Amino acid sequence: MASGDIITNRKYFRHIRLLDALGATDNGVWIDCLSFTSISIEVSGITTATVLINTSNAATKPANTAHGQLRATFTADGEYTSNNLPRWLKARISPWTSGTISAIATLRGVRG
Repeated sequence: MASGDIITNRKYFRHIRLLDALGATDNGVWIDCLSFTSISIEVSGITTATVLINTSNAATKPANTAHGQLRATFTADGEYTSNNLPRWLKARISPWTSGTISAIATLRGVRG
């Protein structure tokens, strides 16, 4: 699988691979959170690196090289949760020295 791929897609939740076992600096890919009410992100594999969670409320999907607003920073494995979702969200790696990093997002609920 690649970064941004949907792992599981059900009516009230979606699992998305934000970072797929990456061992280098990476801009990440934007995912659309429009229909969901909450998110949790599990980050693993950090040895010497920083994972940044970025968000945007742009009307259209930003370029992957754009970084929007910083929501969270990881320098060790961990989890991020939020009930206040933006339109777009991504995880990126910067800087990277070592580690094979993965991040899985679980989006829940459906705005109706």
